[in-house]
Amino acid sequence: MTGRLPADVRRILAAQALRAFGYGLGAVLLGVTLRQRGYSAGLVGLVLTAVVAGTVVASVLLARYADRAGRRRCYVVMYLLLGVAGVVFAAAVPLWVLLAASLTGALSTDVVESGPFTSLEQPMLAVGLAGGRPVAGFGLYNAVATAAGSLGALAAGLPGLLRARWARSWPRPASPSRWACRSCSPGSSRPATTSPCGRGSAPCRCPAPAAPALPGRRRTAVPPGNRAAIFTRLGLADAGTGSGNVTVVTLDW
Repeated sequence: MTGRLPADVRRILAAQALRAFGYGLGAVLLGVTLRQRGYSAGLVGLVLTAVVAGTVVASVLLARYADRAGRRRCYVVMYLLLGVAGVVFAAAVPLWVLLAASLTGALSTDVVESGPFTSLEQPMLAVGLAGGRPVAGFGLYNAVATAAGSLGALAAGLPGLLRARWARSWPRPASPSRWACRSCSPGSSRPATTSPCGRGSAPCRCPAPAAPALPGRRRTAVPPGNRAAIFTRLGLADAGTGSGNVTVVTLDW
């Protein structure tokens, strides 16, 4: 169908497709990006409110002055404002600058924009399609806007999806010490997995679990000078004054 459309109509459709793709990106990323920069939910809502308010103000001004100033001239000015607003939001600027850029009316919170650009494009389409098929032309105009905006919204979430898939497909290599830690079950000498510790090395061997402490006897040699204290604590009388050591046997339970 585009081969039978006038050149001006084809240019409008191309511009609408590019703009709708950008609006689709912005509809998903605008609030998320502001939130990641540290703005509170209230400030993010304030910026989005300014975007909608700017759309209203720009539409009213174009309705009053566009025919007098020229539709094409206003169309070019709106695209220049759109470029400036995009640069402002991409840079780390103060909040008042973001609000000023939002009030230009060039941005949109919707995937399919229905603001000042649409107010200018539809009369120009009507003129370009005057001798042709206006219903088909406007239907194509809306279809291009919806399709391009949907692709933009999809492209906004594509990087996160690719990062998650990349992380699952290419896990980070672990060091041999980590493999040794992960390959052994706690309290068991049998490996929990047969993964090798490193390239070209044998599978990890887990150390044998420590044997539990069993009840037994401990022998402690007591020097001769401490013999009297030992006997006194045990409630016994010192039987002699020899110089040999005294062995104390302690039972552990």
